[in-house]
Amino acid sequence: MSALLLVRCLDDADDGVRWATVDALAALEPAVLANVTLGAIDSLVRRGELSLARSAVSAWLPLVQEQAPRSEEH
Repeated sequence: MSALLLVRCLDDADDGVRWATVDALAALEPAVLANVTLGAIDSLVRRGELSLARSAVSAWLPLVQEQAPRSEEH
């Protein structure tokens, strides 16, 4: 299933589907997850799913940080 289709599952009426979707998104390659993270969090916040949004950020942040460019210290 594509990452964008997974993000659309965050709008499902079933609470269990939304929680499982957060877990499924965490299993994606970090680069793919990084591309859909903001949209996914936005979807959860618009639904008022703040607890799930916080859980998603906690689960995904370490994964997407791997994709952030490293700055060189001089």
